[in-house]
Amino acid sequence: MPQKTYLLTIVFSLLVLTSYTQGLRGWVKIHQDTTKPIYEILVKDKDKTNSQVWQKKQSQQKLLFQPLMLAVGIQMFQNDKKVASTPSDDLGNFIIKDIPAGVYTLKLFTYVQLQYSQKITIDPKSQIIEISINATAFEAHWTSLLLKDVPYNKAKARQDIAKGIVQLLDLRSSHVLYSWSLPHKYIKVVEEKYGFQYTIKHYDVGKLFLNKAQKAYNAEVYAFLDEKYNIDSKKVIWKAFRERYRQFMMDVKKENEERGIQEKKNRQKKQDKSKNKN
Repeated sequence: MPQKTYLLTIVFSLLVLTSYTQGLRGWVKIHQDTTKPIYEILVKDKDKTNSQVWQKKQSQQKLLFQPLMLAVGIQMFQNDKKVASTPSDDLGNFIIKDIPAGVYTLKLFTYVQLQYSQKITIDPKSQIIEISINATAFEAHWTSLLLKDVPYNKAKARQDIAKGIVQLLDLRSSHVLYSWSLPHKYIKVVEEKYGFQYTIKHYDVGKLFLNKAQKAYNAEVYAFLDEKYNIDSKKVIWKAFRERYRQFMMDVKKENEERGIQEKKNRQKKQDKSKNKN
């Protein structure tokens, strides 16, 4: 009889423990609804949730920064004390073990110097967590962080034009090697014809982000030149640059040919001089 009581006690304890501690499941969902904030934490019922989310592949749109958006650190606090933490996996899924039902503060940490926290009431037995991320707002925030030291945008272009500074930017990343090296004397021909200055600047920022600043700035300059000369300035100017580049390559080829001819003559002179000595 004592042995049976002992076994019954163990079974009862396991049942209590199982009902008390549950694995809290959740995932990161990416959307492009511009009316939503960057982050939202939603508590959803399991029976109303699409079970396909837990398959190895999520049916999400392939976005440029999706891997960074899916990489989220999750921490749970109760009465200002951290009770659990976990990172999401490559697909944005996560499980936090041994979490009883209750009220928690959920904190999110990402790679873009952005934190978010929200108080939730959750029962892991019947509910899951969905971390909703606005991809458009996420990208805008990250871009603004990286370009904080790159002072070029539409407003800056308008200010420069008002001061009589008309320039087309070529913002270059220090991480990238560039092969287009048109000498200034060829660029100057195009500059003088269309009334602008071609400006190259280097920044320690990825080219992808520099392109955004460059495009925003140059769009205003092209609009100004379109109106001034009544042309499609972007098309005309880059056609002129390509023509100058072709001319540059032809000149280089001609110089190399002339150098080769001169070197051949010099070698022949040395040979003739050596024969005369003999």
